[in-house]
Amino acid sequence: MPERKILFINSHKLEDFQTCPYKYNLYHIEGLEPKAETRLGLVKGTVWHGMMRVWNQGIIKGRDKFELHAECLDWFWDNHPAIISSEEAHLIAQRFTDYRVKYQADNYTPLAAEKGFSKLLYEDAYCQVIYEGTIDLLLRMKDGTLAWLDYKTQHPGFSRDQYHYSNQFLGYTWAVGNSHGFIDYTTWSKTITNKTLRRSLVSMSPERIETWKQLTINWALDIIRTHIQGYFIQNYSACDTKYGICRYTPICTAEKAIITMVKEREFQVVEPYRSW
Repeated sequence: MPERKILFINSHKLEDFQTCPYKYNLYHIEGLEPKAETRLGLVKGTVWHGMMRVWNQGIIKGRDKFELHAECLDWFWDNHPAIISSEEAHLIAQRFTDYRVKYQADNYTPLAAEKGFSKLLYEDAYCQVIYEGTIDLLLRMKDGTLAWLDYKTQHPGFSRDQYHYSNQFLGYTWAVGNSHGFIDYTTWSKTITNKTLRRSLVSMSPERIETWKQLTINWALDIIRTHIQGYFIQNYSACDTKYGICRYTPICTAEKAIITMVKEREFQVVEPYRSW
C-alpha cells in the first residue's frame, strides 16, 4: 500500500487553489513572494491585530483596563513599521481608543486570543486532511455557547461587509462547533461615521456548515491529486482580482525560456503561510 498522504489546509490555501492552482503552487509549494511588494493595508491590519492580541491576553489575565490600554498603545508605538506615516500612526492609535470606548461593555467572556486549531476534516486509507486556522478571539457567550470574533480593517473606500459564507468564517464555525461568530470592522476614515466601527453577526445553519465541509473535502482531494500529478493549471481569468492585478502575473506572462530568470529577479523564497 502506498504511503498515506497528509494535507494541511486552511482558508488561504483553499481559496488560492480554487482561484488558480498555479498561484497555489507558486506560493504554497515554491514559497515565492514579490521582492518589492509592500502592502500598506496589510501592514496596518497586522499592527491592529497586534494591539488586539495584547489587549485580549491582558483581559483574560484580569489586568486593569486603564493600564492595559496604555500598554497596548506603547506596544503600537514600539512596533509599528516605518512605512506607516506619522499621520496614519496617530489615526490608528486614536481608532484603537475609539474602539475601546465603543465596546467597553461587551457581553461575552474572552477565552483565548489568536487561538490556533488543527482539526481532522477527512481521512481514509490513502490520505488524511487536517484543517487549520487561527481565531482572533475565542469567546463564551452569556448562554454558555462558544463563538468566534474576527477583526477586519478596511480602507475608507472599501468599507463593506465581508462575504459571511467565506471559507474563513465557515471554517471557524465548523471548528468551534457552534452556529455563529462576529466580525468587528474598523475603517481608517479620518472622521467617525456609521461604518467606521461596526460589528456584524455571522450565523450559519448546520446544513450550510455540512455543505461547506463536504465541498472542502472534495477540494482537498483535488489538491492531493494535483500534488501527485505535479501539474497545476493556470487560470488566466483570475489574473485581475478585486485588489488589482495578481502579484504572480510577471511569471505567468513570461516566455517559458525566461520564467526562471523572472522568478530569481523579481521574487524571493519565503516560508509559506501556515495558520499557526
